[in-house]
Amino acid sequence: MKNSKTGKKKILVLLDSHAIIHRAYHALPEFASTTGEPTGALYGLVAMLLKIIQDLKPDYIVATFDLSGPTFRHQAATFSKLLLSQCIPKKVLKPTT
Repeated sequence: MKNSKTGKKKILVLLDSHAIIHRAYHALPEFASTTGEPTGALYGLVAMLLKIIQDLKPDYIVATFDLSGPTFRHQAATFSKLLLSQCIPKKVLKPTT
């Protein structure tokens, strides 16, 4: 879709906010508030967001977060374990004495 004023294509940025926060939490030093609450992850998310806005100048930004409950990845992992348990012979799984 093009911007009606400039004729340029509009820019949409999708943020995997959970992944950015997780990455920032482990990558940055231990920032903390005056009460001792960790703030490094939030700092990392905001810093990345400001950099994206400055560099890309997007028309739209959408921040996504993981669900609190199980997702399709959990179901896929369970299904994979089930398939593996049916494919491996029982003799291999029993410990030898």
